[in-house]
Amino acid sequence: MIKTAAVVLLLIAATNAKVYDRCELARELVEKHEAPEHQVATWVCIAQHESQFNTSAVGQMNGDNSKDHGIFQVQTPTKTVLL
Repeated sequence: MIKTAAVVLLLIAATNAKVYDRCELARELVEKHEAPEHQVATWVCIAQHESQFNTSAVGQMNGDNSKDHGIFQVQTPTKTVLL
């Protein structure tokens, strides 16, 4: 369920950039995405440290040429080259 919430928030970030406050994000995770209440504090902490609650955050290039995106800094897949 939380993976679904992370993906939903990542997709929202692509179209509607938003910077949440701590309580607003917690409410949305529970009410809109049905996150288990006992996990909300962990997800809010992750969002604060990874993106400062900014849904449009983009991290620096990773060693594998991917970047991390969104409020939870989900890694984009790297391109696979077929030989």
